[in-house]
Amino acid sequence: MTRQPVVGLHNAATWPQSVLKTLDAVACAFTLVYAAARERAAASGSPLIRAFAFRDQQALLAALDGRCLALLRARWERLPTQKRPDYSAAERAEILQILRLRNWNVKKTARFFMLHPNTIRAWRREMNGGKKSGILKPPVNKISEAGRWLVHEIRTLCPEKDFGTRTIALQLRVLSVRLRN
Repeated sequence: MTRQPVVGLHNAATWPQSVLKTLDAVACAFTLVYAAARERAAASGSPLIRAFAFRDQQALLAALDGRCLALLRARWERLPTQKRPDYSAAERAEILQILRLRNWNVKKTARFFMLHPNTIRAWRREMNGGKKSGILKPPVNKISEAGRWLVHEIRTLCPEKDFGTRTIALQLRVLSVRLRN
């Protein structure tokens, strides 16, 4: 299921170069004029008009983000499943969090992230304490972002040089291994 751009530029490669340049120039000119009008509205004395200008700017940015994501998604969908890169442990945990926050089901999440539903189910099983397959486990010799943050917080709360950040990180890693077993 590939999504076609809304504007109909899916066959733009066959168009003459002059047509593409003209379309680009017109779109840029319109965008600049519209941005100037929005800037004038943002400087208005009325809070309602300023709010409308802000909302309009946010809608424009969201639409541009959507276009960028559609392009990236189309590129990834063209790759065979075996050639797509794997998600890291942190990305897998984030995907599961997005599943919960958006209240999506497994099929919708799998379709959105271009995965098989059984992959999402295996991640959820492991996250819920099921069979340990190491899917969500970070490498042993690396400390997670949460661990780095915790080491930084400990270092700011206890600035004494009795022990260094590496020692704190090592102790946290040993403690986390003990808690898992």
